[in-house]
Amino acid sequence: EGASNDFKKNVDIALVRLFKCVELHNSKLDLTDLHLGSLPPLPDWIEVLSLRHNGLATIQIPKFCKELEL
Repeated sequence: EGASNDFKKNVDIALVRLFKCVELHNSKLDLTDLHLGSLPPLPDWIEVLSLRHNGLATIQIPKFCKELEL
């Protein structure tokens, strides 16, 4: 159950960061160290995307992404 709670907490953190990115129309999104297995569709305007330390099988790179950190 502890791992399940950690996963939910990490998903919640990712969603808060994503919603803030959308609300502020920010060009940077940092989802590092959240151990995510998947991502929702990301806004095209993101230019810098940090995804280090996640277990992503596939990534849909935003249209205007110039820097991708895996």
